[in-house]
Amino acid sequence: MKKILIIDDDPLTRASLAQTLLRGDYRVLYAKDGQRGLEQAKKSKPDLIICDLDAPGLSGLKLRDAIREDIRTRYIPIIFLSESPVPDGLPPATPLGRPDYLTKPVDREKLVRLVQLHLSGRPRSSP
Repeated sequence: MKKILIIDDDPLTRASLAQTLLRGDYRVLYAKDGQRGLEQAKKSKPDLIICDLDAPGLSGLKLRDAIREDIRTRYIPIIFLSESPVPDGLPPATPLGRPDYLTKPVDREKLVRLVQLHLSGRPRSSP
């Protein structure tokens, strides 16, 4: 069973995401801030992380940098969440597309597609 770590300080967002993911038979882990999320990622080595860009304690981008620095977690894919359609600080699009992010409130169908894409091991070729 694939493990997905949700990092978001809003309990309603965590619950909504978890409800969708549990239907897909994923094991869901939680953290309410970036620092706890980093600790949880290092401890449990999830298959995917879903993280609020504005996570308290350690922002989503700083968490991503810390995840990439650790050889044990370096290759864990991350889907960012944001309330803004064009989040501040998100790197620009690359030839492989824009880094994955979803706008809150999260569209459940988009979430499921992105999760399946990342967990299938296929590279992304479009935004």
